[in-house]
Amino acid sequence: MKLYSVSDGPPSLACRQALKALNIDYELIDVDFGKGEHMTEEYAQLNPQKEIPTLVDDDLIMGESNAILQYLGDKYDIDGKMYPKDPKARAIVNHRLCFNLAMYYKNISEYV
Repeated sequence: MKLYSVSDGPPSLACRQALKALNIDYELIDVDFGKGEHMTEEYAQLNPQKEIPTLVDDDLIMGESNAILQYLGDKYDIDGKMYPKDPKARAIVNHRLCFNLAMYYKNISEYV
């Protein structure tokens, strides 16, 4: 498994924290946002939207931090402690993920 990540980006940090919490071995590939490494043709083959983070797990290539977090939860959080199996509890987690994407990350981007 590989995670293409920005060292100080909240979406990348969330994915790294989930991988650590779930004790998943992975290769961290630091993408230099300032140098535009995410805009290269090579990176676009992984993630056509040229966004960070991107997860590669065998033949699955996925962008969007929320989708990555949900995938990791579904595949690796067997007991549901981090990503609940109960629909109501999972809905609350999904709501928080959507809030982060719509409000929190947006505000950070505008500030930076």
